[in-house]
Amino acid sequence: MTDLGSYGDVAHFRVGPIRAYLVNHPDLLRELLIGKADLIRKLPHQMKVMGQIEGNGMLVSDGEHWRRQRRLLQPAFHARRIERLVGEAVEETVRTMQAWRAGQTIEIVPAMTDLSMVIMAKSFFGLDLSTEAPQFRQIVRDVSEALLLEMRRMVRLPRWSITPIGRRKWRAIDALDALVWDLIRRQRGAVAAEGDSLLGILLRSIDPESGAPAMTEREARDEAVTMFNAGHDTTAAALAWILYAIAAHPEVSERLRAEVQTVLGGATPDANDIARLPYVEAVVNEAMRLYPPTWSLFTRQATQAFELGGWRIPAGGWLIAMPWVTHRDARFFADPLKFDPDRFLPPRAGTIPRFAYFPFGIGGHTCLGMRLATVEMVAMVAAMSQRWRFRLADPALPERIDALLSIWPQADLRLILEAA
Repeated sequence: MTDLGSYGDVAHFRVGPIRAYLVNHPDLLRELLIGKADLIRKLPHQMKVMGQIEGNGMLVSDGEHWRRQRRLLQPAFHARRIERLVGEAVEETVRTMQAWRAGQTIEIVPAMTDLSMVIMAKSFFGLDLSTEAPQFRQIVRDVSEALLLEMRRMVRLPRWSITPIGRRKWRAIDALDALVWDLIRRQRGAVAAEGDSLLGILLRSIDPESGAPAMTEREARDEAVTMFNAGHDTTAAALAWILYAIAAHPEVSERLRAEVQTVLGGATPDANDIARLPYVEAVVNEAMRLYPPTWSLFTRQATQAFELGGWRIPAGGWLIAMPWVTHRDARFFADPLKFDPDRFLPPRAGTIPRFAYFPFGIGGHTCLGMRLATVEMVAMVAAMSQRWRFRLADPALPERIDALLSIWPQADLRLILEAA
């Protein structure tokens, strides 16, 4: 797919009898995902695969149901709630760091996965997963591997599958489902649902027109699972790559730490500090440019023929938008393989074409949690940089990726901790 990006704004290829098109220009991405949004749909096979765990949640739904659910979920991401959730994320980050020791080598992928899982479980379910995080890390990994395999091979592994990956998938789905339904039972009713978790908010949401509950328990379950899966997986992958990039570029690390020290001193960062930490935010953005956790948006399918950039897209054609490809295109990012946070600071930030950078999607389907995720990661990276320097345990380790539902380092990324 990266090679296809060099063929121009639209690259055509075939998947068996299906015509597929990689769209790789900001103007055409905008035209496709915003201007022609009513002429495309999410690829049904991919949605059926994801629906095995996410039901009819917002990530897999389309049309009026999707619009209704997004409208109901929007209030859960208001500014005051983001401020509180960021505070909880930093608090959990500090608690995690208390177990770290100078000279210790940590495997950053499981460390960030466990940390983000604990944070998201508390935010979305009001659940403390601090002791069960490693177990749930494996559950989510099993699901991720199985679903990606199914999407690539255009098949689904049924419950009666005797393959090891099929058995692991269904055990993992059942374990997560049992947990969420148990939480719903606990939070059922007005008194029990008074907490500020996403699940509690969904269970007590009211339709402004009818005054009746806006979501059924099944709908609340689907949306909570969707947000939990999308939120913790992408955040963990992004944090792992951010810390890897900081460790691999000592000059970036020192400049980042200098900004944190100047702005915060020894104070714990919170959501209100983000505007005063532009370099930290630039580091986060640049890491998500080179290593976008959502490396490919869900494939779209044309519901009728239309024209895009001079190409005639036939009905049924597949349309693919890949941050991994566009983010590494030299037409939009000079020296694209270089880790250079300054490209996200003035005056250079103004030269990046709109929609050339889209780690959270484009248009109506842009991730609802985009602002929360960005602010949380900036605050968490600032908190970690206050206390620690990170150094690569093996600077010669080749950079290889694992393209699951999010993009991950293929090998263990081991970082050595040095006291700041």
